[in-house]
Amino acid sequence: MLIHNTSGTYRVDNRVRLSGRKKAMLVLGFLLTGVLSSLSDFHLERLLGMEYSYFLDILQHGGYYFLFTLFLIWVLPHERKSVSFFLMIFTISVFFEFLQFFIPGRTFTGLDIFSNFMGISTAFVLFNQVYRDKKNTWTRHRR
Repeated sequence: MLIHNTSGTYRVDNRVRLSGRKKAMLVLGFLLTGVLSSLSDFHLERLLGMEYSYFLDILQHGGYYFLFTLFLIWVLPHERKSVSFFLMIFTISVFFEFLQFFIPGRTFTGLDIFSNFMGISTAFVLFNQVYRDKKNTWTRHRR
């Protein structure tokens, strides 16, 4: 979009404008993450009637942030390669983990943060790899 300056020149406005629906989806995504992070004693193995397992805990944290990151990239596709976007998602995950320190029945551990980081990283790498391959395939068929 070209914007007319008072000096009589034009500049390009590169800001991305989000529709009301996308804004609502982002708010709901973050609210869901906050609610799930604040539920007291919310562990998948308890819901399944199993003993605590490090593997299941890693899978739960990493899997959730993998899906959450894919959701965010789907809503904000222009951010798919942004390092600052990656860091923002990771910082938010650390914030929610830190809040668990104050919630009875929840714990704040480095393992959870590492699992979140791995889920976010895997989603970024996988999405960008699939996007690149899809783009290359489309370009080859177009010729």
